Amino acid sequence: MSEQPPATRIALATFIERSTLATHRSARFYREATDWLFRVLGRPPLVADLTKENVALVSRAIDEHGFSQHRSLRLRNALRNVAAHAHRLGMLAAPVSAAHNKLPPLPQTMPTTVRGFFQQVYRPQRNVSGFNLRDMRTTMRRLDQFAGDIELSQMTDEFAADFFAWLKDRKLQAPTINRYRVHLFSIWKMAAELRLVETRPRVRKLPVALDEPDSWSEEEVSRIIQVPLTMRWGRRSGEGKEVAGIDRGRYFHALLLVVYWTGLRAGTLLKLHRQDCDLETGWLTARGKDMKNRRGKRYRLGPDAIEAVRQIWLPERELLFPWPHHRNWFHGQIRRIMEAAGATSSRATMTRLHKLRRTFATMIAAKKGIAAASEMLGHSNLQVTMRYIDPNRMPGNDMTDVLPMLSGRQSPHLIEPRELLAGGHAIAAAMTARAA
Repeated sequence: MSEQPPATRIALATFIERSTLATHRSARFYREATDWLFRVLGRPPLVADLTKENVALVSRAIDEHGFSQHRSLRLRNALRNVAAHAHRLGMLAAPVSAAHNKLPPLPQTMPTTVRGFFQQVYRPQRNVSGFNLRDMRTTMRRLDQFAGDIELSQMTDEFAADFFAWLKDRKLQAPTINRYRVHLFSIWKMAAELRLVETRPRVRKLPVALDEPDSWSEEEVSRIIQVPLTMRWGRRSGEGKEVAGIDRGRYFHALLLVVYWTGLRAGTLLKLHRQDCDLETGWLTARGKDMKNRRGKRYRLGPDAIEAVRQIWLPERELLFPWPHHRNWFHGQIRRIMEAAGATSSRATMTRLHKLRRTFATMIAAKKGIAAASEMLGHSNLQVTMRYIDPNRMPGNDMTDVLPMLSGRQSPHLIEPRELLAGGHAIAAAMTARAA
């Protein structure tokens, strides 16, 4: 095997910064594409890593992330442009071919229904996948429940307003309805761009009232985690004393401990593999494809969580927490555990497991700051994290030791206005005498 020439061993990021690519108008896409190659390879990429196979891996990772088709093409082309520049400088033997560089062709006969347009036009053109595809399908299902498979010509502001009012009558919260609105209007706008509908949507989003976040105390969390071991399982129809061959009490005890130490969402928890957990070192790895933000992360489990996971390590299986039933039943079991522990959710629409995630965030923010909590939760910015933090459990939130008591007697912290005025006159007189 021939040895690589020295030029190809240069770090790709260094090559970009030291070349004319750094000042190009697409420089930010070159850097972002390099970051994606870093994620795929698991190490800083070299110029020699600009191969057709690696570009294909990056393309697949970008598609799974759920980017729009336009942005995916920009990032793919960015890697190919960097490879072409390296080829012109004699650092690569050949440029990376531009296969699959075009949008899929539009169907010859355009569908006339909203569902048909979504499946045949919108999804392939926007390359919808992952969490976005799941949410879009939920929107389509809700739309079918409201009016069936409607024609594109029926998409009007009046219809959209009636749809949102119907969702509100079914006790859906404003943030959820607004999410459906984004998905529906995205399809509508694309249909308008292709001149399949005459108008664009103009219905405003619903106002959202944000309540102050709350969390559980350490005592409540301890009670929640221990109660599965003392509950009498198997008394309800179809429940059983085991989950996939694992004692049900130990299963939920270990699961809740992992949530306490990681703050992971339910969807990610149920996709963890046994090989993602190292019982010797205590590190748990959440894969990027299973995370909402598509970024993998490692967490250190506490000794109690490691011991609890060790107790459910057998039988041999692929998933760490296998759940062979519907997801709604899973949340029903969590609700039953919380009720047995005497812990209630903040509101009916928020799962109890999500409140445990908020408690995880609040505890970290109180000790390490909001930035650390945001990093552990995988949020895109601190504003999102602030909606998770319970201010009543943050240090410095109690102002009773700062504000004076409004009682009949004078507080020692207050100074009478006359005394303050007299003191000011005395200081002024002293300054005048010194100046004289």
